[in-house]
Amino acid sequence: MPKKLVRRGRVKGYRPSLEQLESLLELAQRGIDSTDTVARLTYLQGDLEIYPQDHEGIILPSHLAEIIKEAGEPNELNNLTFSIDQPCPNRRVEISIGPGVWTTYRVESDDQTWAFGRYHEVTGRLMADRCNYTKCTSASPQIIQEGTDDKWRPAAWESDEGWLIAISGMAPMFVTLLLGAWLALFGYLVIEANFGPVMT
Repeated sequence: MPKKLVRRGRVKGYRPSLEQLESLLELAQRGIDSTDTVARLTYLQGDLEIYPQDHEGIILPSHLAEIIKEAGEPNELNNLTFSIDQPCPNRRVEISIGPGVWTTYRVESDDQTWAFGRYHEVTGRLMADRCNYTKCTSASPQIIQEGTDDKWRPAAWESDEGWLIAISGMAPMFVTLLLGAWLALFGYLVIEANFGPVMT
């Protein structure tokens, strides 16, 4: 019997649009047969658990739309859990968006090639669909190695580069410097208006 491959990862700052979320769910389910497959999609809104009422096998965009409508059209789904489990051949994908800033995911299968490939596809999609500021400040995904001390560690990953991403990362520092300069100028003008010229 082949050994099951399990890959666990997490990515910081993934806040998808509806189209990006639909695309992620389609990717996670790609190549999984709907026969005997169990898929779940759940959104937690406080103590309320919202999920599609009728679906068989896989999650479709209409099921996601049903959850969004039932939840009152929230601006973002930051407490969403998805899983799909195919018994034969064994394939499982789990994705949890939040709560908080992390999206965690797990891919497992006794088909090691499939598990390895799907894990990297999901990681790539999560990394690519983040905003430019997050790409600059949190460039690497994190992983947990099965059978180790269960601590998250940075994973080797080629980060996105480009001038827009670099500018987005520097924007908070630029705003802080601009605000500091403005406050210094304002202070100088107040002193000069009240006490006369500062320099003679």
